[in-house]
Amino acid sequence: MPPSSLEHDFDSPRHPFLSRRAHQSALLVKLMVGVGKAGRHDAHALVKQLVGVTPVIRRVAKSRINPRIPMPRVDVVSESLCDDVISYLAPTLEKHKGCTLVDLQPGACLFSSKLHDFLQPKWHLLIEPDDHYYRPFIKPLLDRPGSTYRYTQLNIHHQSSYWHEFSRILRDPKLLPPRTPLPQGDPNRRLLDPNVLIIGNLARETRAKTGTHSVQQAPMLLREFSLHALANQFFHEAGLVRMLFWLPEKFKPDIFSLVPWTRNGFNVALDMGLHMSEVASVQSTEAVYQSRSKVYARRTRSKELVASNARHVAEKMREAGMVVPAGRDAQVIDQAGSAPSKRANLLSSLQKIAATPTELRKTIDQTRTRLRELWPAARAKHQTKAVTLTYPQVQPAVDDYGKGLPGNKLNWWRSKILIDIGLSMINIEAGFKAIEESVKSSPELYDLRSEIFALDSEFVDICGKVAVRTRSCVSDLLEDQIAFFQHPPLLNVDQRAYEPLQAQPSDFWPSQNNLALFDFVPKGRDLSVPDLASTDEVVRFCADFVQEIMSHKTRSLPRALDVVGVNAAKDLIPMVPAITDPRKGGRLNPHSLRARMVTAEMLEGLVKAYFEWPFRPVSWELALAESAGGHAEAEAEGDDAEVDEKPESS
Repeated sequence: MPPSSLEHDFDSPRHPFLSRRAHQSALLVKLMVGVGKAGRHDAHALVKQLVGVTPVIRRVAKSRINPRIPMPRVDVVSESLCDDVISYLAPTLEKHKGCTLVDLQPGACLFSSKLHDFLQPKWHLLIEPDDHYYRPFIKPLLDRPGSTYRYTQLNIHHQSSYWHEFSRILRDPKLLPPRTPLPQGDPNRRLLDPNVLIIGNLARETRAKTGTHSVQQAPMLLREFSLHALANQFFHEAGLVRMLFWLPEKFKPDIFSLVPWTRNGFNVALDMGLHMSEVASVQSTEAVYQSRSKVYARRTRSKELVASNARHVAEKMREAGMVVPAGRDAQVIDQAGSAPSKRANLLSSLQKIAATPTELRKTIDQTRTRLRELWPAARAKHQTKAVTLTYPQVQPAVDDYGKGLPGNKLNWWRSKILIDIGLSMINIEAGFKAIEESVKSSPELYDLRSEIFALDSEFVDICGKVAVRTRSCVSDLLEDQIAFFQHPPLLNVDQRAYEPLQAQPSDFWPSQNNLALFDFVPKGRDLSVPDLASTDEVVRFCADFVQEIMSHKTRSLPRALDVVGVNAAKDLIPMVPAITDPRKGGRLNPHSLRARMVTAEMLEGLVKAYFEWPFRPVSWELALAESAGGHAEAEAEGDDAEVDEKPESS
């Protein structure tokens, strides 16, 4: 935007229905878009030319450029990014053509108008509470000949009133075409409705009236949208609705877990109700993780798993017909072939499992003999013999994990042996479950189960004798391997449908506040428990239940369950077969499964089992409230704490 046009705009008379402040704000939006295209250097030059304008404008303009001053709002200002995103998603957007488009806080409306032109929706509702966007950006869209745009200023970003405003939108035929809610039990309730699409920009902070704190809108709305998708509420009452949201990039670690120990109540709750894929961003999720946590920077994921996952995603993209636009890079897709050829191939612990009881007994004997032969040698002060690992990916995984961490080579060698034997244990347990399904019950199976439990107990005792950092390495990397190879994968980042496109800081204004576009597709998960509780009640309990379990994520799952209710683990675990099935992420002995490894399938089963449990507390709210005191207790499990090395037990 040339400076002369800016000077002309600031001198132009304001609209009679706009206050002086609103008029100045609208002009500043023009400045924002112009600077977003021109770059930061030109932005400072433009601001300097506003010397003759009021001090208020100068302060606001400078605050929008100064990276040290937090911004309550960020806008997408790059046409090329919008064009590439729509081209990239085109194969998945075709089914939404002619739909009803609900647009939350479109701001400068650049992405909104581009997507509108592609989808040609029959109805496009713009919900923008900030009036300074109206005249320069929204009004021209409303004034188009034959425009299907609609506009409302309902305040959907205020933390105490936004759901009330959504209810008004859904019930007002002037804002949205009426949709008939589907009755309980209708199978179409849990199917995706392509006739409605929700998009929006959730990069907004609501300033508190007192103090210096602010409320972040993105995590607040995302959690509610996930729960409403599970309960078929609000926009999902006539079928599930897909959502495309621009979010502050800093929230990526809260949405995606790259390793099991970073899972928390928030992203596990999202995973219960939503398929999540990242469409575009400036920094990779791993880079944002590393900038946030020094601990994570030293304990990243194995390069073998990253490369293998990228190959799987590339295959999904080819099947879906998705192509990275020319001139635009994808962030992770190029890593699919970046692993050096000298690095190890991946071998799943769920492959080559025993098919008969005789084969399984032979595998148990071999693993027991190997453990008893290798561990005395590993306890020696020097490495006395070369060891051939059954799972070749363990060697580079431990080497990558140990970079930047103190500790001698002998401890890392011990870690490799224990992880390799731990994966062999998973292989044995998976073979037992497969044989159990075919043979059903026999005395031989009972004996095999007892042998497996005894071997697992021996393995756990050995792991308890090593140094804390060695034990952390074993648990972290063993769980990472289990999470990756189970079906479906545990981590939502491993379930993504495609790779994110590479954006630039100049694609957003202010350019120091990066955004990321996410694609949220509700899952068809059905939490209904007929004749026992309403779906709304089950979903509300599920939200609190997930938070309760993940607040004790370093405990074993039975210990975490017993916090919810007395004898809950003893009664509920047998009702959920996935918990004891290693092929689905479980363990034959549930006490060997930590709460942070619980899957969405397990949580669904536990929630339903809870309502079928005849001994459940009279009020689950009271039970959770009584256990809340345990949240403040430190989880001294040792795996996530930075501690000094101590000598091995002799």
